[in-house]
This record gives sequence, C-alpha cells and structure tokens, in this order.
Amino acid sequence: MWFFAAAVVAGCWFGVPGEMRALWPVPLLVAAALVVRGRITAGLVLVFAGYLYGNAALQQGLEGRLPAAVSGQTFHFSATVTGLPEHERLSEGRRAGECRRRFRVEPDPDAQLPLSGRVDLSLYEHCIQLRPGDRIQVNARLYTPRARVNQAGFDSARHALSENVAARGYVRDWLEHSTRPGGVDGLRWHLSDRVRTILADHPRAARWVPALVTGDRRHLKQEDWRLLRQTGTAHLVAISGLHITLVTGLVWGLFRFVPPWLWRRWSTLSAQQLAVVPALAAAISYAALAGFSLPTQRALVMTAVVLLALSLRRAVPRGRLLGLALLVVLLWRPLSALSVGFWLSFGAVAVLGLMSGRGVLPLVRAQCLLSLGLGAVAGWLFGGWGLAAPLANLVLIPLFSAAVVPLALLGTLVDRSGWLLSGAAALLDTAMTVVQALARATPELPVAASLSAALLAALAVAVLLAPGPLLPRWSAPLLLLPWLWPDVPEPGPGGFHLTVFEVGQGQAVAVRTHEHMVLYDLGPQWPGGNAGRNLLSPWLEKQRAPVELAFASHGDDDHAGGWPGVRQHLPEGSLYSGEAHRVDGARPCRRGQSWRLDDVTFEVLWPAPEIDIRKSNNRSCVVRIRGRHGTALLTGDILKPVEYWLAEQGGLDSDIVQVPHHGSHSSSSYTFLRAVDAEQAFVSAGHGNAFGHPAESVQRRYRQLDTAVYNNARTGMIVFRRDEQHNAAPVLWRAQARRPWRAPLETGHEGATDMIE
Repeated sequence: MWFFAAAVVAGCWFGVPGEMRALWPVPLLVAAALVVRGRITAGLVLVFAGYLYGNAALQQGLEGRLPAAVSGQTFHFSATVTGLPEHERLSEGRRAGECRRRFRVEPDPDAQLPLSGRVDLSLYEHCIQLRPGDRIQVNARLYTPRARVNQAGFDSARHALSENVAARGYVRDWLEHSTRPGGVDGLRWHLSDRVRTILADHPRAARWVPALVTGDRRHLKQEDWRLLRQTGTAHLVAISGLHITLVTGLVWGLFRFVPPWLWRRWSTLSAQQLAVVPALAAAISYAALAGFSLPTQRALVMTAVVLLALSLRRAVPRGRLLGLALLVVLLWRPLSALSVGFWLSFGAVAVLGLMSGRGVLPLVRAQCLLSLGLGAVAGWLFGGWGLAAPLANLVLIPLFSAAVVPLALLGTLVDRSGWLLSGAAALLDTAMTVVQALARATPELPVAASLSAALLAALAVAVLLAPGPLLPRWSAPLLLLPWLWPDVPEPGPGGFHLTVFEVGQGQAVAVRTHEHMVLYDLGPQWPGGNAGRNLLSPWLEKQRAPVELAFASHGDDDHAGGWPGVRQHLPEGSLYSGEAHRVDGARPCRRGQSWRLDDVTFEVLWPAPEIDIRKSNNRSCVVRIRGRHGTALLTGDILKPVEYWLAEQGGLDSDIVQVPHHGSHSSSSYTFLRAVDAEQAFVSAGHGNAFGHPAESVQRRYRQLDTAVYNNARTGMIVFRRDEQHNAAPVLWRAQARRPWRAPLETGHEGATDMIE
C-alpha cells in the first residue's frame, strides 16, 4: 500500500516519456502483484503500476489544458458557475474603483473548447451578482495556465493542474446570464451570506465564522492570513480533520446514548454500532459544506474507516488507517499530490500518530511538533512562523473544539435568533485578541532557506519531542545547522550576485553583496496583489541578508507597484526613485549619488538635476554596479535621447546590461550599446505581452554586437554571478527547476550570441 502510494506521487511529480503514458497496464500489474510469490517481486510490480498510474493522471491533466498554440485567443462558450464566486471592488492600481468578479466555470460539453477541465475567469466593470449554479454565455480570452518560474513564490501552473483548471482568462463580452439553483455550493453560498449578515456588528467574526462553517475564506484579509501564518493556526479556518472529527464525535456520542428500547424492536445492533450511521452522515454533510476540499477528503476517508471498524468491532492500527486514507485519496484524485495542502494535511496526521498517547503531555508534545516542526515547513512554503505557535494552538484548539465550532454550526443551521452565532463571535474575538498579544510578545523565527533545511529542522524537533528514540537526541543540533545558513553561498567581499525575477510585464532585480541586499525595481502590482508581497518578500526572508538600499527606477506600476509589499524589509529613507513624487516615501535619485557596500559600488548615472525631463520613462534612475569581478548597468525605461547623453558622458562599459524599456524599439540605440559593450544582457518582459517586447529590431542589434541576451519570459528567474567564479554562465531557473507542467527552456542558439528570445 505504501509503496504503491509513493509511486503514484512520484509519477504525478516527474512523469515518464510519451510512449509510457497508457493507463491500461496498471490493473494487469496490480493483479500480477497479487498472485506473484515473494514480497520484493510484488512490491516492485506495484511500484511500477503506481508510477504508471500517477503518470497517466499527469499526462491526462497536461493534455486537457488549453493548447499553447491557441493561448490568448477569444472563445465563445456557455458554462455553469461552480464553487463560490469572489466579488470585490478594487482599491488600488489602475483599475481602482472597478468591480471584479473571479469565478470558476464548467464549460458545457457542446462548447467545443479545445480543453477538458474547468476554467477560471475574471470579469471587470460589470458589477453582476454571480451565484453557484448560474448559467452564463460569454466571449472570453483564454490562456494556458503558465507559472512564472522563480526561486520563491506561488507555482500557479502546478496549482491549476491539481485543481483540474485547464485555462484562465477574462470575459470580453457578457452575453447571457440566468440564475439557477446551485446545489451544495448554492447552500454554502446561502449559509455564508446569512452568517455574515447576522454578524455584521462583529467584523472579524463575519470573516472567520463562514470559514469555520462552510469553508468560505473569501473574506479573510491579508492581516488575518498574516496572523494565522505567524501563529501557526491557519488550520483552524480550514475545515479539516479537527473539525470533521469533532462533528463526527459529537453526533456519535449523542446517538451512543439513545435508549435501547427505541431501536431494539427493529435492529439487533448495539448503540455503538447504531451511532455509526448518523455520525457518518454528519461527517459527509460537513465535508460537503467545505466543498470536499482535500483536507476534508482525507479526514472523511479516515473517519469512514474508523466508523466501519467500530461497526465491525475491530481495531485499526493508526499507520494502516493513514495509509488507507492516502491510497483512497490518490486513487480518487491522484493530482492532489501536487498541492501543498496534500503534504501538510497528511503530515499533520502522521505527527499526531507519532505523538499519540493518553494524558496532557502527549497533547503538548503533538502541538509543539505541529507548530514548530511542521511549522518550519509551512514557514518555508508561506513565509512567517514563530514561537507564538505552540501557545496559540494550546489556547485556540480546545476553545474552538469545545465552544466556537459547535456554537457556529448550531447557530448557522438551527438558530434563527442569532444568539448562538453572537456567542461564537464573542468567544472568537476574545481568543484572537489574546493570540494577537502572543504574536506581538514572541519573536518570529528565520525562515529556512531551502525545503531540505526545513525538513531537517522538522526532524530535529521530532527527535527532541518524540517519546521513542527516532534518533539520538544529540543529533538535533546537527540537523538544525542547515537552517542557520542560506541555501546558496553569498559572494565574497567585492563580488555580487544579480538576480532578475520573472514578474511578467514589469521588472524586479536584487543585487546580493557579501552581507547586504540592494533592490532595483520592485515589480508590478495587479488587482489584489503585487510582486513585492507575493514574490520578493518571501524570497528576501530566505536570503538572511538585510536590505540596505532600494531603487524604484521611476513611478510606473510595473516598476514600483511592489513597493507596499517590501517596505517592511527596508530601513526608513532607503528608497530612491527618479520620480520620487510618484513613489510614497522615496527620495530623489540624482546623478552623482553613490554607495559602497562590501567593496561593491552603486553609482547613479542618471537623471541629471540640471536637465529638464518631460517623459516619465526618461526620468528612470540609471545605476552602475562596480565590483572586483565585474560590472552591471541597470537602465530602467530610458529612451534613446537619454542613451545618447549617457554615451557622450562615457564610463558606461559593463559586463551585464539591462535591456532598456523591456526591449522596446524606442531604446537600445547602436550608440548606447557600443558605449556599454556588454557581454551579456537581460530583458524583463511578460510572456506573450501585447507590446511585442523585445522588438525584433532590438534583438538584431544585440546579435550584431555579439551580446548574449536572456529573456526572463523564456528562462524564468536569472542569476548572474560576479565573484571568484565570475566567468560562469548565468543560472536560468526554468532549466534549473524543470517540471512537467512548466514550459521548457527555449534556447535558440544563434552562433556566438547565445540568444534566448
């Protein structure tokens, strides 16, 4: 069972060549494993069968996606709204004040779309109230799910594959809309809306209680998630094993004490056996209210096995129970192995099994291991974990189990007056006030620099807390050593690493010196997020180097939009911009300014204060980096007139140059490129962007000057290293971190230019 499950997971993550994609050999191999003699032989056959099964699911998911050849085209289709649509009014960015609707649809079978799966859509401007089950007819521009590949950040392509999302896009023409009953999702919508109305005077509870009752987390704010991450309590607002077990146990206990004379006339079952049926019905109903999310699936399977064992009066070992739940989930939804929740969910149950026992001490040990051990992994995934987690869980888990969740469920389902919901809200507000105080009073811990370091830290905590001897306890400090150091060695004094992030149509660059970090441009913002919060901040937390200085080349959103997400990492007054009046808290960037960090000089070459500049792009702050082992020139969005002026001043020669203005034909003049005389250049541009960046004429100029150009839309994140190994080629992240669901690195070598378009 365990070998087969592990092989399914491996098949989903890594896949096999195309000629081995067929699913039909799997049942034959499983049958063979059941009849062959010898455990080793049977195990090998099952491993091969599991790998083929996982790979078949992977390939089916990949082939069901919108083909890349038609990505970006507009399609006409009818569909049904599924899940819980998100409604919001944007408060920032160029669409501030507009309505946005984000929702998932199931296209009609006769829609003739070149995909098989669901579609995630966005709708702007039209403030239309959408509900689960609604029927729509639209013209929508659809795109193949494609993740931006960086060392940190969310892998949206993998998430889409695990959720059976075959395309994403936005509605261009809203043609027809009719309201229909929404089934279970419609009931979730109705209950969530009713709870929020009743709790209108309790803003926090109005956001949190729907998450506890129906799994509706749409209204949780960024500060809510930040508190949950910091205190390791995010599991409390995800209907999972804790909640399913609680409801099942309450119903089973209630029916367990039904008087025998009520059923003995019709059945010979004991009260314990009789209570299994309503308990299982309650578990299924609560899982349905949560939309049958992965944690609820796992909890439901385990609950069903336990209830079956109770009805048969047999004991089921914990390890077999967990393995059976894992196997059922993987057979039902194999691609769920690609989701983060899969690993955290089963990891938490394994931890609870490891620390099982009677009394208070095993409970305390389990909570400490969940909060600190599994918390180290969650911190690496999401950023943020701290010493408040064990205390917060010891306070909140009993309170939620004994009072908040039961009151919230009863108040939602049976209480029309709302006083039960008000009681749950009062308890929740008090508890979260205490948790906020704990979070302020306890320090946050450094985030592990790599997944392996996080796993070793979790093992170290388990070694210290486990009742049995996993490993000698003296090994725990050794296991923690990787957590104390960064994943990649820092450059020595005088050296620097220049990292170019893939952020779409925008730019974000980080320069690492021996002990410090400098940011140049902070990425774009978009409705509901920005590159600073979603990408740069998680990456910076893993680098273990303080940000000393930052530049937002100019005020456009694609260069300065990420500023709100990273400002907590910067000292006051350390941000400079060529358009300081457009970037909150920035100081003017002017020619002649310079800083020296770890024997690396950062010198501002432009803008010149004596020259009147009219165009915003031409106000971009141009910075030259000079170290012992190389130089780099960062140009922002300057246009040709500024390039000519800089070429006249001289001192531009650099090993690495940022292609100005994302490769627009209005920049990268021959005069400028000859003055720079760079060996390597990089373009920050969005994949398939509407501007045609980088322009073919620009690419031709770099080819003629034998400059190797790297486009991060094709390569993913790029790392140029200028230290003792400064002659090494840059690290291209799409080649470094290959995955079946990611577009492969496209090199397109052209002679000595090493051109990556």
